Amino acid sequence: MGNGRYLRCSNCNNGSILALGVGMAFPEEYKDTVKDIKDGVYGEEYKKMMLSRKDIAVDLENNLYLCEKCGEWEVNYCFDFYVPKNNGESVIKEKSCVYPHELKEGYERIFKAVHTCNNCKSEMRKVEPNESVFLKCPICNSNMNRSDSIDVNWD
Repeated sequence: MGNGRYLRCSNCNNGSILALGVGMAFPEEYKDTVKDIKDGVYGEEYKKMMLSRKDIAVDLENNLYLCEKCGEWEVNYCFDFYVPKNNGESVIKEKSCVYPHELKEGYERIFKAVHTCNNCKSEMRKVEPNESVFLKCPICNSNMNRSDSIDVNWD
């Protein structure tokens, strides 16, 4: 089950949902996104990576990314790529879905995705789940008020 937060700007009343992690529909979402990667929807680099091996897996966990230069933020897939440890002997060669916790246990990362800010083109960093950060409202640039937020579980 994924978790998230509904944030509301106390200045302009704009609301944003941060749906993080993975939900119950993850297996279908994984399959569809892998197909999109193979079709080049996410660019040639990811397409080549996904087609390079049958046992490759991609981390499609939703994470929060923050630009420390200009304050822009986004929720996006991780997009790191992994291969099975022990040359694939310990896991099925090609799985239709690989959960993020499986990647940490039976896989090794071969590619770390760089998330780039759409506003200033700086590298964004992943915000860790328990980290407290101030997020700017995408409409008025005021801080999204944590006291006006609601924690949610999503599937």
